Amino acid sequence: SHFIEACSTALGDEMVDEHYFHIYYVKGVIYMCIGDDSNRSDQKVNFAFLEHISKEFTRLHNPRRIRNANAYGMEKTFRPNMSQAMHHYNINHDKMAQEPKIRELESQLSDLKQVLGRNMNLLLERGENLDRMMERSEALEADAQVFRKKSKVMLKTMRLK
Repeated sequence: SHFIEACSTALGDEMVDEHYFHIYYVKGVIYMCIGDDSNRSDQKVNFAFLEHISKEFTRLHNPRRIRNANAYGMEKTFRPNMSQAMHHYNINHDKMAQEPKIRELESQLSDLKQVLGRNMNLLLERGENLDRMMERSEALEADAQVFRKKSKVMLKTMRLK
């Protein structure tokens, strides 16, 4: 709550109400960005940005230097990385936010295709099985008629004897 009050004082109440503060804490360092994205997938991009920045920062600076740094002490050396990352994430923000949705839809579509394919195969197998059963049924019916005729002939032959 002190953080929000300080931001409200520095930025004005309206700006704080209309924006989201994304905070990422790792290895004793707090990374923060402000965004106006109310959509969850857009906010994930903001956290991906913070994660990227944290990895770059720890790649460039050793933990001891980070612990002993003064405020803005590493700004000069890290500014180009920060500017490049900000540009990349701002330019590609919409594309990056949609990627998980697209992947999810493609996955669902792939699953649906597999289910439909299996169902089609089962229907074809069922049709083939029904055809075989019909052929067997017709053959049994024909055999039954032959049996009836032969049994009648045999019965007549036995009566005559």
